[in-house]
Formats: sequence, C-alpha cells, structure tokens
Amino acid sequence: MSSSAMAQCIKGDCVSGNGEKKYPDGSKFVGTFQSGQKLKGVYSYPNGDRYEGAFKGASRDGLATYRYANGELYEGFYIEDAKSYGKFSFKNGDAYTGTFSKNLFNGYGSFKKHTGELIEGYWENGKPSIGVADELGSIDSTQVLSADSTLNKGSISQKILRPRVFAVVVGISDYQGTNLDLNYSDRDAQLFYNHLKSAMPMEVAAGKTVLLLNERATLSNINAALSDVFRTSSANDFIIFYFSGHGSVGEFVPYNHSVGLKHSDLKNYFKNTAAKFRLVVADACFSGSIGTANETSVSSTQDLYDSRLAVIMSSKPNQTSLEMGSLEQGVFSYHLIRGMQGLADLNQDKYVTAGELFMYTKNKVSSHTSNEQIPVIYGVNLNKIPLTKVK
Repeated sequence: MSSSAMAQCIKGDCVSGNGEKKYPDGSKFVGTFQSGQKLKGVYSYPNGDRYEGAFKGASRDGLATYRYANGELYEGFYIEDAKSYGKFSFKNGDAYTGTFSKNLFNGYGSFKKHTGELIEGYWENGKPSIGVADELGSIDSTQVLSADSTLNKGSISQKILRPRVFAVVVGISDYQGTNLDLNYSDRDAQLFYNHLKSAMPMEVAAGKTVLLLNERATLSNINAALSDVFRTSSANDFIIFYFSGHGSVGEFVPYNHSVGLKHSDLKNYFKNTAAKFRLVVADACFSGSIGTANETSVSSTQDLYDSRLAVIMSSKPNQTSLEMGSLEQGVFSYHLIRGMQGLADLNQDKYVTAGELFMYTKNKVSSHTSNEQIPVIYGVNLNKIPLTKVK
C-alpha cells in the first residue's frame, strides 16, 4: 500500500466522512474515512489494478474484490493485507476457490479448469498435497501477477487424498448431583455431532467419532476417547474436540466434576497425533483461558502453536457463556451450528472454514449478547480447516 505522506484530499471529507484522496504515486482512494484512515471504498493503483473493500489501518482487511489490470479477479477475504480465502479467476477461465497463505493456494480448496476438470483437496504452497486418490492431471499454479507478488509457476501432476475426520464430542447438561445442571449443553453437542455426520459423511465414515453425553462424559471416559480416537489418525486427517458444559480457568468440567479436564492435558493429546488439521471448539465459561498464561493454568498461546492446534472458544477468559431459553441452546453453539450449516460461507465458495466460522460466530454472539460474551480464537491453520461442504 502507498504511503499517505503528502497525499491530497481532492474532494469531500478525508478525515471522518466520505471523500477522495490522491497519493504521490498516482494511486487514489474514493470512499469512507475514519480518523484520517481509509475505512471502506475503492483503491485504484497506478498500474490499473483496483481494490474494492474494507481496510483496517493501512491494510486491506475483510470482504473485498480485487480486479487486476490484466483481467484476473479475486473475490474474497483479506486478513492483514493478504488474501485469506476466496475465489481467484484466471483470464483463461480457470478458477481456484479456497484458502490462501502468503497469496499462495494453501489449505482446502478446489481448482476448476475452463475445460471442466476439477482438482479438489488440500494445497501447500500453491500445489496439491500428495495423496492416493485419482490422478487429476496437471495445472498451472501461477497465481497473482500484480504488485502483491509474482508467485511460483509450473506444471503440477499430483494425487489428492480425501481427509478423514476423527472427533470426540462431549456435552453435559445433567451433572453428577443437582446444583450444577445446565439446560442445553447435551443438545448442543448432539447437534454438532449430527452436523459433522451430515455435512462430511464420507470423511466421518472413513474416520472415527465418539459422542459422550451427560453421565457418559466422565473424566476417565473423555480421556479414553481422546487417546483412542486421536491415536489412529494420520497426517492427512482432521481431528476435532468439541465440548459443551461447565468450564473454569484452565479446565473443562466433566460429569464427575471433582477433577477437571486440564487444558494442558487436552493439548498434549493433540501434540501426540500425526493429524495435520486440529481443532478445539468449546462452549463453556472461561473457555478462552486455553490461550492465556496465568498462575492457575499452564496453558499458553505458545502451547497452541507447539501443538499445531486451532481453538474457537465461546467466551473471553474472564467471561461466562450464556444459554437462552428462546433459542433452546447456548448462544455460542446456536450461532456456531447455523454458521456451519452454511451461513458462515462468507466468500460463497461452498465451504465453511474455521476462520470463516469464527468471524461469523463472533459477530453474531457479540451482537446477541450486547458484548457480554465475545468468542475468541487462537492457534494455527484457522483459514485452512474445512468444517462444512455446503450442499
């Protein structure tokens, strides 16, 4: 992005309103300003490229369209000035839809040739991952030829392996005794489990899933399930732990609540697996403490990176997670599951990734609770983890 030094406001309000500003390199922005910064509008580059969307500070950030002077087109999300997930259309009619990292195809996506041939699966550094499925031919991995970067070129002939899903899903409404009972946590877990089976039937059938509700969700049963299910996964697989129930700082509370499932112990299960994509989703009070370090918890953000783990938590470390009778669910799980059913497909590529799901769920939950509950996200591969193929 060009510097704002010596930029000239040529029309309107370029401080906190609608205006037009011209920059020394010949670029121009037309749109809304806030505190002198670009907020949303059209940024035209000297080479003829044009970006239309939102900004955060000086960086492109959010849903946008980037039209290249050479006729290519990107429609999707930017995060911190880089493509995150969306659709890139080439001049010859080829198109890639999926996730990006450093402006390269990375994560889960599909490449549709203008001839109709489709390559679908995981990508690394612009190339399909090696697998054992059908041979799908070669593609040209050239991507963005612009001021962003000139990306690697070459013909690729690879095999793509369909991932398997391994999941442990826990929901506890009826705790041992009566004073800790919740209303909808078991229902939330059942709905999440049902969604996985319906949205990714082949992947779930090829892997292994365990559902533990109420009295079955003892600490020993949860630990046994985590050990048994996760150890059978391989490098191309996707593993998930979902928990809905009570939480406290540094732990999730099982049915027999005298001893909790420590966040640090949970992360160790993930560290000891071979699976490439790893996700924890929790609808529990103080669940956000899984990414913090304090005197009562050994968990830390660095641990998440060490275990290559992504987490979507229902609330900040100091917040409780709410249930609502009008929804007959926890607020977080209600919006999370609706997002997984397709509402979180923000770039409309027929896939919902963990990154998309978090953005959708955070906005909905924060609005629904007047910011009394704000979901948080930590970890890695957030924009590479597919949770739904929208039908």
